[in-house]
Amino acid sequence: MHKETVPIPPQEAPQNNPRTKSSKWAQFERIVLMATFVSIVLGTVTFLIDIEDRNAARADLKSDAINRAWSSLATQAVGNSGKVEAIEYLKTQDRNMSGIDVSCAKMGGPENWDTNTFRCKAPVFLQFGAFSDIKMDNANLNGADLTCSVLDNASLKMTKFNGAKLVETSFKDVDLEKAEFQRGNLEDADFTRADVTNADFTGAFLSKATFKDAIGLSTALFDGAWAWKDQMPVNLNAKWIHSCSFNDRLHQRHILPDICKP
Repeated sequence: MHKETVPIPPQEAPQNNPRTKSSKWAQFERIVLMATFVSIVLGTVTFLIDIEDRNAARADLKSDAINRAWSSLATQAVGNSGKVEAIEYLKTQDRNMSGIDVSCAKMGGPENWDTNTFRCKAPVFLQFGAFSDIKMDNANLNGADLTCSVLDNASLKMTKFNGAKLVETSFKDVDLEKAEFQRGNLEDADFTRADVTNADFTGAFLSKATFKDAIGLSTALFDGAWAWKDQMPVNLNAKWIHSCSFNDRLHQRHILPDICKP
């Protein structure tokens, strides 16, 4: 017998399954989140590397600046040769400058410095220096010009200022034990509360200098130190120094005459 063929109805297209859609969207979100996470990680790594490179560059620049400052102090040169800025910068970096030599003879040569009179033909300029809290023990500043500089609270034990120009220079609260000021111009210098134990002021010009509450005055040397009689130093025993009578026809305030007799 011949069998009848039963027609198969056309298969309907599958309906959109919400679960399938949700699964695909979740997959897409995971991919986006992963890409975002990778991007953040890479960005963070790049940022940290950049920060490290910048810090290293800053450290190199700082090291170079410190080396340049030391080089400036060591370079033989008189006058305004950048030494004030070098000292100020090294001080901000808390560098100990004990033992530095920026003396007249060192910077200008022996012919620049008269060892008999302590006179400097061409001094190193350190005027108006902001040197408070500096550490500069046993340094040599013989013949230097530190007019109006401020060295308050500094440590200057055994430092040499022989023949130096220290007009209106401030030494408040400074440790000046065994420091040397022989034949220096200390007019109007301020030694308030300074420790001048065993300091040497031999032959120094002391008009209007202030020694209020200075420590160790009785141990300091004042042989040959002098001042104008009308401009005697403050809080210093007048018997310890020579006093000179000023004559405007013979003298000028800023020019030191030969040491006069009392």
